[in-house]
Amino acid sequence: MMVAKARVVISHDTGMLYIACAFEKNVIAIWGATSPALQVEPLMPADSKAQVFQSIVPDLSCQPCSNFGTKTCPKGHFACMKKQDLPEIVRQVGNMWRD
Repeated sequence: MMVAKARVVISHDTGMLYIACAFEKNVIAIWGATSPALQVEPLMPADSKAQVFQSIVPDLSCQPCSNFGTKTCPKGHFACMKKQDLPEIVRQVGNMWRD
């Protein structure tokens, strides 16, 4: 399985995110329609040395808009994804890759 060999896993709120946590892989969680506000988030064992970075657009009033994600943005702007801080995500991947 590719996840078992990965150094860093980048995932949305999907099964892949939770599989990566089960393998205690460094994780970049990208939040769009769903968010930790829905009481979902990467769950690592308490003694895990894996790093977790959660990328979420701050102060976005319409987010979360769904428990399971949506095919289209209810507001029509898809800001939860379009406004992701890509340079920060890349920086976090680099940090995790080196560690």
